[in-house]
Amino acid sequence: MLENGELKKIRSTQERIHPSEREGIFHLDQHRSQFSRICHMMEERQRLSSTLFRIAPLRSAEGVAAVEDLIALITNTCRVAYQLSLRPIDGSCPYCFRNLEQ
Repeated sequence: MLENGELKKIRSTQERIHPSEREGIFHLDQHRSQFSRICHMMEERQRLSSTLFRIAPLRSAEGVAAVEDLIALITNTCRVAYQLSLRPIDGSCPYCFRNLEQ
């Protein structure tokens, strides 16, 4: 109980900063997470990672772009995120033409 009480006290005194209000780079290694290493392959997710933290009306250009990116991610028929040049064509590999829907 003492440990839980101390944890509660520490949590309540911690300063919380919203990601949109942060300044500067906090990580020395810019490719620390898997997302930052592969986000260039997923254009929609890369745009969403920056637009979701902005404060803007939903009907603004940024809001409409975010909704369009969400719809693109949901309606994507690929089960795996591919680069555009590597996406299956009619369920087949674009290079070896092997059927991927097995």
